Amino acid sequence: MNELNARLVEKIIEYSVSNDWIEASQEWYDYDMVVDSTMSESCICSQPNLKYQFTIKNKINEKELFPIGSECIKFFQDEVMTSSIQIRLDIQALVDHVLAGKYIAYDSPLFTRKVLTYLHEHGAFKPDDTSLLTEDALFEIFWKSRFSYKTASVSQIKKKKRTIMTNIIPYCKNFNQGDN
Repeated sequence: MNELNARLVEKIIEYSVSNDWIEASQEWYDYDMVVDSTMSESCICSQPNLKYQFTIKNKINEKELFPIGSECIKFFQDEVMTSSIQIRLDIQALVDHVLAGKYIAYDSPLFTRKVLTYLHEHGAFKPDDTSLLTEDALFEIFWKSRFSYKTASVSQIKKKKRTIMTNIIPYCKNFNQGDN
């Protein structure tokens, strides 16, 4: 265990109910993520220059620790926490792409299964007043044409491009301003 990991373990045990690392590490879950473009904060383990800063919360005593870096999150070796953090990072990659004004193709690799599911669960596929499709139908068009072996039809491609423009881009532009 290196010095940074030792500091992390010490802090986690200090704020946990258990004094055993394995038990204490299971008391925590990821609670929030902040993106700091200035990278001015350091992790509780002392790793400097964190862009992605996570808050973790204790399930038992409800104490919170901030900031935690993504490498320290991995040190917990908790599949649920690691998966949750990865989804947040993947969503943030999509958001960063949008905020940089980059083009998003309808078949972009940014649209992974987990990202599409997250977007659907958080209302990014809500149809506008002119759409004849439901939220679930828009999501299904995206899902099926992204992950099936069939080539998307011209109609599906148009619907996906419209969904990106009217739903996903506005959702991403507002992502860091609200609770998404």
